[in-house]
Amino acid sequence: MKKQLLLIGVHLKRDADWIKQAEHNLEHSKKSLEIGHFDWTCFAAQQAAEMAVKALFHSRGAEAWGHSILKLLEKLPDDITPSEDILQAARNLDRLYIVSRYPNGLPEGTPSEVFDQSVAQEAIANAEKIIRFCRSHMAETI
Repeated sequence: MKKQLLLIGVHLKRDADWIKQAEHNLEHSKKSLEIGHFDWTCFAAQQAAEMAVKALFHSRGAEAWGHSILKLLEKLPDDITPSEDILQAARNLDRLYIVSRYPNGLPEGTPSEVFDQSVAQEAIANAEKIIRFCRSHMAETI
């Protein structure tokens, strides 16, 4: 079954803006890691990857809605096939979307108390994978 993209007007094709913001969020994630704000490291990494996938949609003249990176990747056109490694990175980042920000996403404590350096470093690595993947499929458009 061929996937359908929601096509938008050329004047709204803002892939360069979306990928630029994705990279800015990744930089924020790395700065948060440096100062030990591991919860924000994780959230900014998730946002970076989400925006990179949305940039990829924009590069195809389409717009994507939602916050699940995995679901967004699954809606890409058939000529773009993410590897299992990319899909797993998306799954890992999706798990961080709520719990890295809200105490009620945890049984007890706060995100700032629960997240640690290793989880934060993994989040950055996962975001970098997804951004590279998206950029590799956008190369001819920006």
